[in-house]
Amino acid sequence: MSSPSQTDRKVTLGSYVALAFAVVFFSGLLQSNEWYGVFDFTTLNGAFGSVAGTVTETADGIQVASTTLRGQGGSGARDGFIFALTLIPTVMFALGMINVLEHYGALDAARRLLTPLFASTYGHSR
Repeated sequence: MSSPSQTDRKVTLGSYVALAFAVVFFSGLLQSNEWYGVFDFTTLNGAFGSVAGTVTETADGIQVASTTLRGQGGSGARDGFIFALTLIPTVMFALGMINVLEHYGALDAARRLLTPLFASTYGHSR
């Protein structure tokens, strides 16, 4: 028994809906602190908070200078390693979302829409 290849999958209306969701989800159009922010990749991914860099006591009270997780003025292998660690959750979440959207046919819909464009651009016909 042979199984159909990935390119033979039928593109349905649901595939185009999944593609539209993917475009909106990854575009940043819905980036907000409102309820609809849950449909935005950047909002769901979040950000690191600030870390106290220096604390000084003044006549007005305590002054706190904050910095990011990476700090300020870093360079070299250490800074690159910390930067890479901050990318891991983002990449894992994006790959998971792409896998879910692929299951619903978003990539097949994108292939169907973009094949004529690329075929005309590069002079190939299908």
